[in-house]
Amino acid sequence: MKLKPEQLKGHLSNQLLPVYLINGDEALLVQEACDEVRRTCRKEGFTERLSWHADRQFDWNQLLEEAGSLSLFGDKKIIEIRLDNGKPGDKGSKAIEQFCQATSEDTVLIVITCRLDAATQKRKWVSAIDKIGSIVTLWPVSGEQLPSWIQARSRQIGLTLDQESLSLLAERVEGNLLAAKQELEKLALLCPDGQITPEQVSQSVADSARFDIFNLTDECVKGQTKHALHILQGLKSEGTEPPVILWALTRDLRVIYELSSCNRQGTPQKPVFSAHRVIAKRQNLLSRSAARLSVQQLNHLIKLSERIDQSIKGNKQYGSSWELLAEFVLILSGQPVNLSAI
Repeated sequence: MKLKPEQLKGHLSNQLLPVYLINGDEALLVQEACDEVRRTCRKEGFTERLSWHADRQFDWNQLLEEAGSLSLFGDKKIIEIRLDNGKPGDKGSKAIEQFCQATSEDTVLIVITCRLDAATQKRKWVSAIDKIGSIVTLWPVSGEQLPSWIQARSRQIGLTLDQESLSLLAERVEGNLLAAKQELEKLALLCPDGQITPEQVSQSVADSARFDIFNLTDECVKGQTKHALHILQGLKSEGTEPPVILWALTRDLRVIYELSSCNRQGTPQKPVFSAHRVIAKRQNLLSRSAARLSVQQLNHLIKLSERIDQSIKGNKQYGSSWELLAEFVLILSGQPVNLSAI
């Protein structure tokens, strides 16, 4: 069953299927869709939750073992599997297919991944989910759609923004929906009457400009290590959640990695900027960063982002997520870190 994002809440109010495939490139929209499924699961008595990041070393047998095992206390369980590239491989595909062939009322599987391309949507494991579960595809919000999206979100929390305020905020968040949501929540606290002016938007932006995630990513791609680390420490002090910082850093990493591939293959960079909706003033920064960073550094940053994600989820073997984020900032800003020693 394929569901549009706006249909998900209504669907969940009527039924809960054994498998949900949530796919999309907008972190906030994916997070909110997953939250809707989790919320319904909790109402239905699913109190145990397992979360795995399926990298190349992931043992897919765990999925089938957990699906077939009974909880010690008889609790219903949610199993979440995150796929970065939407490709579980042969073992993963077979495991998901087997899970779909023998579902249980006591287990709900949520597969979370980037937006699937047309070829992947035809894979057997996706078809298996489609037959007994639901596929929710979350499309990105374009630059043209962003003001309307912000307007709709502002109304949900009782705010009224005029056109100038909407344009200013849309320009400020640069397509980052999570940042837009946070700015609106902050404005709701600052302006109890709900009437938002351009001056209030500017003031709110200025209040958060010193230690915001946008400054952090900009300083990293500029190679300003000392300032970037200072901003990271400020974000920590202000209580910014690590997942938000990781999202911002990996967003730039994906662009830089693709630009680096263009450099090696001698292909134009413009399609990369268009695909990721990179604004003009950041294109040169990211291009220079791609030229500065080696393939080894970029590959290490990809692995490091996976470790940070695991650390955030409570996997203690990877250490502190803040220390790992500092390491990420060091490498992304071009510091000569001995990767063999890490």
